[in-house]
Amino acid sequence: LSGQIVNNTAGGGIEAGALVTLHPFENFEDRRPLETTAGADGTFTFEGLPDGSKYAYIVTTEYGGLPFGSNVLTVPTDTLQVDVTVPIWETASTPGNIRVELAQLFIEPHQGNLLIGELYRVAQDGDRVYTGSEPAAPGRNNVLEFSVPPEATALVLDGGEIGQRFVRTNNSVIDTQPLYPGRTQILMRYLMPYTGTDANFKRELSYPVDDLSVLV
Repeated sequence: LSGQIVNNTAGGGIEAGALVTLHPFENFEDRRPLETTAGADGTFTFEGLPDGSKYAYIVTTEYGGLPFGSNVLTVPTDTLQVDVTVPIWETASTPGNIRVELAQLFIEPHQGNLLIGELYRVAQDGDRVYTGSEPAAPGRNNVLEFSVPPEATALVLDGGEIGQRFVRTNNSVIDTQPLYPGRTQILMRYLMPYTGTDANFKRELSYPVDDLSVLV
């Protein structure tokens, strides 16, 4: 398996001698990782790897203190060589072009409350990793922010917990994870109390939305 680290930021460079890690999987079970170093041009090679449908590989590296990785690679039987690219980007403290390609809201009754689900597919079309500039917690910046009704309870987010990756304020939830170019997904669920037979539900979105759907 041969490959190259490629900096997709205009004018960005490559660190000679960067550590490259190969993560093998056999029947979806991870196996002992292998390591090598990249040349001055970002190229690297791993030799003598098993092939076949039960094996898969991911290649990772670090640049600027952030992790980067390849797509999942599968190797057909009797393949002699596979090539892979590991993309990296420079960082930026300004957001660039961030928008919500798809927003979906799901609302249903649940044990005397409204159960609200909100799914956002966020697009970042720049050529840098957005790391934020305003502190949200010690050592972590505000990268993405979504409003949450102040009366919401039992807030749960996929991909992280409140107090770690995510920070909750009185009326919002903040994602502190750096935002890479491409697409990422935010899914959160919470409960809203209500009485009687109707409820007022108001939402405010912080980013332009291409497509919004609501299921009640």
